[in-house]
Amino acid sequence: RNPSKMEGLGLDDAIKMEDDVEKTNFSGLGSVDVILDFLFGPIIPHLFKSLVPPPKVVQYVQIGSVAGLTADLPADQLRSKNIVMSGSGPGAWTLLQLAQETPNMVNMVHKIKPYNFQTVSLAKVEETWDKVRDRLVVVP
Repeated sequence: RNPSKMEGLGLDDAIKMEDDVEKTNFSGLGSVDVILDFLFGPIIPHLFKSLVPPPKVVQYVQIGSVAGLTADLPADQLRSKNIVMSGSGPGAWTLLQLAQETPNMVNMVHKIKPYNFQTVSLAKVEETWDKVRDRLVVVP
């Protein structure tokens, strides 16, 4: 994401992911309790290596795979950190649990503050990307 577009979202911190994942700077990461990972892929080993060492427990929740379906994670990274890993998606919960939580999720949607967005065709995304001030939705 464009760091300037992430300002004002109420985030504790934001880290710019570099194309060469080993150059992504996690030095400002500080003490982390929970990681919600929508990216996965090659960035994960570098991220885990950057975490503050034990005794702090870090809850890692794998949600999406935008950056890759696999991650080559060295075993010593898991042994040297206090990481609890889990997934969030079909299979991590039952259909009955989903049915029970759906009314709560729908009620939460009503509380979400609306935000501005702009749509752009995929063919024009490159010329538009840095000019858009609102959230960008790419359409075919």
